[in-house]
Amino acid sequence: MISNETAARRSEALLRYSYGLVLILIGLDKVLGTDLIVEWIGYVGPLAQSVLPIDPATLVTVLGAAEIAVGLMFFTPLVKWAAYISIAVLAVIIVNLIDMELYDIAARDFLIALGALALTFLADARRV
Repeated sequence: MISNETAARRSEALLRYSYGLVLILIGLDKVLGTDLIVEWIGYVGPLAQSVLPIDPATLVTVLGAAEIAVGLMFFTPLVKWAAYISIAVLAVIIVNLIDMELYDIAARDFLIALGALALTFLADARRV
């Protein structure tokens, strides 16, 4: 049987490295314009297009660069900041997905945001 400390450390590491790696890969897909994962421009909803002063292609590229930066933060002591930024970005994405009536993806992103919040709790618990 493993200790609570070991379980917390393993859980934190799993979440940190998973969030970091996935954000970097998604960001690279957007920045490079490869659309290997999905055609990202298709997820820029009408509300976002009406309120943002940039075109969808530029928005996707900027978001990709930001995702790479936040993904890298997960590998540093700034993990809590990375998690909080991810939660804030996911909240905006969820609103966009609801606007597009993509409720299933919005629900999934809500759970991903909760996972990021759980990571902040684990990071706090390990530093007490």
